[in-house]
Amino acid sequence: MCGIVGISAKNNVSSDIVECLKHLSYRGYDSAGLSITKANEIYERKIQGKVTNLENFLNNDPISGNCGIGHTRWATHGEPNTINAHPHTISNVSVVHNGIIENYHDLKSILEKSGVNFVSDTDTEIISQLINIELINGKKPLEAFKNTITKLEGAYAIVAIFRGYDDLMIGTKLGSPLLYMKTKNMIILSSDAYSISDYGSSVTYLEDGDIIVTEKSKISLHDYNLKTIQRPSTKIKKRDKDGLNGYDHYMIKEIKEQPDVLSHALSYYLNFSKYKINLEKYNFDFTKINRIIISACGTAYFAGMVAKSWFEDIANIKVDLDIASEFRYKKMFFDKKTLSLFISQSGETADTLAALRHAKENDQKIVSVVNTVESSIAKESDL
Repeated sequence: MCGIVGISAKNNVSSDIVECLKHLSYRGYDSAGLSITKANEIYERKIQGKVTNLENFLNNDPISGNCGIGHTRWATHGEPNTINAHPHTISNVSVVHNGIIENYHDLKSILEKSGVNFVSDTDTEIISQLINIELINGKKPLEAFKNTITKLEGAYAIVAIFRGYDDLMIGTKLGSPLLYMKTKNMIILSSDAYSISDYGSSVTYLEDGDIIVTEKSKISLHDYNLKTIQRPSTKIKKRDKDGLNGYDHYMIKEIKEQPDVLSHALSYYLNFSKYKINLEKYNFDFTKINRIIISACGTAYFAGMVAKSWFEDIANIKVDLDIASEFRYKKMFFDKKTLSLFISQSGETADTLAALRHAKENDQKIVSVVNTVESSIAKESDL
């Protein structure tokens, strides 16, 4: 999981990209970077470590321009170092990507046999290389971008900028989140609504296969076949001001805040003064549930282990617990009396989201526990 952002504006966008990346840091902090188009060239800065490292880098070696993209990385392919950091800029194009390109080994092998030299160990570089080849062969940016994504397999959100086009951004998504906001002075693409909520109160979520093109302060939205489409906008809440609030680091802050976070989360569903459940908040009948399937990854899976114990010991409900990455590849014995529960801090964990969608395809009621209300997992859940 990574965080991506793209901004086109009337003023310099470098500092705004960095600010958005700070709010996307929960999606990855192995490295950070940005690239800017200016005077028909692409300028790039990236560095290993947190976004603050990038901010310090830019203070010493600034770049500026009115159109740019940024990325904060959680390493999946390749070590967490500067070379593997995004953006990946190859001659005529610069790309940021969140997701996994599952067939990148095959594509990379084909290109290497044709003489293409790769700089990094990432799956993302294959996107930059493919787009660049299309551009060298005379394709315009949108056609080059579209021809490239037709070759990709996996889950991705991609935003690209182009050499020779100082205000052009093109983005798309398949399985990974991407949304945009248009204000009076800028257009912003991002992985996360809250990361850009300081700039406005309305966003538009792209659906799988959508392609967004921003140029000259205008937005055009297309489906996978480049037919012009429209998507509805959604009102969002202002992001709560974050920070350490006097704590030494975020781990201890999150530990100490657990009682308040838990009570605030439960207060919507429980009436503490009357010791009753607010049944009107639920859109299905728990009395008809006799089995729960819990699925998650990493530490969220450990939370699922605790939940399994509680459900079985206190509620006397049978619980099956599965690692999300294995969920789709085993027989789950879904039925009408089974509830599927998914746990993800970000609400964007790729394997957990894929498991959720598999459960939905099998007519399961979906409950999720997430940290981010506007996340993909939250939006696709019944509760």
